[in-house]
Amino acid sequence: MKFGRIHTDLLAATDMHLPSDSAANMQVLGGTPAANPRIYLGCTQWKCDAWLDVIYPRGIRDTDILPTYIRHFNSIELNAMHYRIFPPETVARWAQHAAGTKFMFCPKFPQSISHHSGFKNTATFTHQFLESITALGPHLGPAFLQVSDSYGPAQGEPLLAYLASLPNGMPFFVDLRQPEWFASERQQATAQWLQQQGIGWVITDAPGRRDVCHMHLTTRTAFVRFLGNNMHPTDYPRIDAWVQRISQWLQQGLENLYFFMHHPQEAGAPELIDYMAEKLQAATGLVVKRPEFLARQGRLF
Repeated sequence: MKFGRIHTDLLAATDMHLPSDSAANMQVLGGTPAANPRIYLGCTQWKCDAWLDVIYPRGIRDTDILPTYIRHFNSIELNAMHYRIFPPETVARWAQHAAGTKFMFCPKFPQSISHHSGFKNTATFTHQFLESITALGPHLGPAFLQVSDSYGPAQGEPLLAYLASLPNGMPFFVDLRQPEWFASERQQATAQWLQQQGIGWVITDAPGRRDVCHMHLTTRTAFVRFLGNNMHPTDYPRIDAWVQRISQWLQQGLENLYFFMHHPQEAGAPELIDYMAEKLQAATGLVVKRPEFLARQGRLF
């Protein structure tokens, strides 16, 4: 993901502290810990050359990559869906690899809806997409709709109508990017509307766009997209801050966390997930799934 990236030389001088929570979060979460909260950490793809000799053996067959990914992580941000609606039969085969696990796929809405429709005349694409992802069965996590950077509140009525039309009983999130959504009054109104609809609001921790790191929880599930920088020194204190914030949310009633790492060429993503999982487990007492590295020597932490 290139959105919100800045040059590496600017990272150390950039203020990337997490903003304060929305005052409404306590009401949304309920104020007491959930009985069985779940933490899902993952990446944005399962095929990645940067992971050879790290978590994948060199020479791994393509057919073995997804099952191997599922052994290392418990979720994935399914970006492939953004570019193509896969047949339900294909999607069901992906889910079969996760049988007997608590692994979750989080599909991204196709760009035919999110970027090219203006949220009008979307019935056919929406039906095809929902039919496709339903084939994931118990391994279907939240589906998220990433709205174009140029789509602002002035055009927002069709988007809101589309979100309101989505079926109940499936978890949906929206990822807004146009800056006007984050103006103070608009931000509060959007959060309230999403809460009323039971739709989550994606939080993106991007060094170059701090407004999208908005800290509004509109459901008891949080969906965070973290833009890292291949284990740059600034990645670690940023993750430490997230561990502290997530621990706070869990005490307040958060039920599910989906946290996805985005790195250039995905190098360093497994290592940073491992770091975060270790810290979260120590801070919360919850068992958090960690990747298994082919060689434990030479680790950075």
